[in-house]
Amino acid sequence: MKKIVSIAAVFCLLAALCGCSKDSEAEPSDGVKTSQVMVTVLDATEYLLYQNIFMNDQADEYAGLDVTKRGTYASIEDKFNGKTRYYVWGYYDNTKCCDWQWEFVPTDISSLPEPGSLVEVTGLFEYSDDALDKYWINGASVKVDTKYVGGAAAEVDMTKMSATLERVQLVNVQQYAQDFDGKTVALYGRIASPSSVQHPYYDGSWTQDFSCSGTAPATGVTVVVSGKYTSGRLIDNAEIEVTNQF
Repeated sequence: MKKIVSIAAVFCLLAALCGCSKDSEAEPSDGVKTSQVMVTVLDATEYLLYQNIFMNDQADEYAGLDVTKRGTYASIEDKFNGKTRYYVWGYYDNTKCCDWQWEFVPTDISSLPEPGSLVEVTGLFEYSDDALDKYWINGASVKVDTKYVGGAAAEVDMTKMSATLERVQLVNVQQYAQDFDGKTVALYGRIASPSSVQHPYYDGSWTQDFSCSGTAPATGVTVVVSGKYTSGRLIDNAEIEVTNQF
């Protein structure tokens, strides 16, 4: 994603999420499965296609085609452009070091499920100046396969995003701190110090400060940090949950 990478480079900030695949056996009357654990799609083909389109300048070969993408649903608050963006994303493999994410424009926003749900997105892949990377899936219909029910329940929940999308969202949070001040946030990362957390797969690519009443886990432990974003800089009175889910 050229523009996403350039945004992160300009501000020297980045962030991440991955998940594990496990569905509950419950299935409501609408036929859509529910899940207590977020489903993360692993698809090497999608990653290679994503690389070819956005990194190897092959977008023109695919523009104008109807496409279907299956992955995890996420949305981010793009304060740089003043809009909400919608994505379907996944990882190359279970190392979760390489991710892909396709931006889409839904035809019916009210039909979108909880972020973290497994969805199938179908629409027209096309160029647009409004797309963050200049290409998106427009006029998209969204079929929900597995509804995600759970998570941090924060106003800005970055634990339901791919690594790249979490980086972008954290850039927005830190650069537009006044818009997020007082909101509850949650993110996934590695303990970097007794009062900071960093991206678990890209050392030093971002650091977020927090305060907590107790003692933070040891350096290197992966955690979910949640709490209120305060004074435009830290997650105050944070709850810290040690996890190997992501």
